Amino acid sequence: MFDRAGYYMATGLLIFMSKIGGWCGLHAESVNTSNAQDGKTEVDGHFGVLKMCIARQAASVALQRRKAREAAGAEAEAGGGGGSSVSS
Repeated sequence: MFDRAGYYMATGLLIFMSKIGGWCGLHAESVNTSNAQDGKTEVDGHFGVLKMCIARQAASVALQRRKAREAAGAEAEAGGGGGSSVSS
């Protein structure tokens, strides 16, 4: 099932389904479509939450790296070069 949104063309999917049918002996009884933007499900919401979590984690890691570089720079300026380096 797929929606008929203007930006989404399922031609490739339909071609693939016919090829799979020939290769494996599968047959699609029907192809169901819905109106554009219908079919927003819990799965969409779940992956939206995951996307936010990943973005938040990436921002946190970037902040930690920046703070580590700043601390290493401040230590080097103070003359305490303990031989460690931080790179991204």
